[in-house]
Amino acid sequence: MASEQKIYLITGYSGSGKSSALRFIEDLGFYCIDNLPSQMIGDFLKLFESIKNQKLAIVVDARSHEFLKTIETDLFELKKNYRFQIVFFDCSLQSVTKRFKESRLKHPLAPKGTIKEGYLIEKKLLHHLQQESHITLDTSQLNVHQLKDQIHQIFDKDAKKPFEVFLTSFGFRNGIPIEADHVVDVRFLSNPYFVASLRQKTGKNKPVQDFVLKQKTTKDFIKLLLPYLKFLTEQAQNEGKPFLNIAIGCTGGRHRSVTLVEYLKTKLKTKNSSKIIASHRDLRQK
Repeated sequence: MASEQKIYLITGYSGSGKSSALRFIEDLGFYCIDNLPSQMIGDFLKLFESIKNQKLAIVVDARSHEFLKTIETDLFELKKNYRFQIVFFDCSLQSVTKRFKESRLKHPLAPKGTIKEGYLIEKKLLHHLQQESHITLDTSQLNVHQLKDQIHQIFDKDAKKPFEVFLTSFGFRNGIPIEADHVVDVRFLSNPYFVASLRQKTGKNKPVQDFVLKQKTTKDFIKLLLPYLKFLTEQAQNEGKPFLNIAIGCTGGRHRSVTLVEYLKTKLKTKNSSKIIASHRDLRQK
């Protein structure tokens, strides 16, 4: 009896965007393996059976052309025990030629010949997989953002992962977070550190928050900052990015930046639903 676990088998022409697609598929929570000889798929799937609830995508293409000779019989046997969804990446010779020329790479099936020669060899080798495919994706006219949209439609039908905004407070004296897409400096705000009763508290404590947020400078700044962050977030979503990292820094990362992050996590709402995740890199709770 065939396993209920669905396995995506990805194949198609060199230059059709499979490598880019694989990165997008991996971001959707799939375990991905590239350029696996078809004779090894059965052994790999037996090993993989112990991992529960893990989605799997396997790329089999003409780079391993010697192994493709038995693909028809290999798949016939595998289908007795596993459910496969074959996704074929189609692409015109014109587009493949343009992409190889732009990347200055040789076609893997014609390293000493022309791109057209490699394409035609590949067409013959992949004929059976193309005939067997459940989904054919023509990438000839797709840019990378459109390709990503198509990948989400195919591989992420059941659950859309919300766009995530990571708000991180930090102290400049400890360095800027390397993962930050945008950095906001709030060291110009009055510092609670110099108020004796607030020094040992943090931006998670109400007295510190009141001190920072009730300043006229802070209020004026937030009026400018919120629309700016909403704009950045919505632009990142429109570009197809899965998340955005915004780092907010003060001197030590304990008072002003923490206060702003705590405030913004409740106020940063965008036209498209987003998941706001707040963290405090340099905060040491005592």
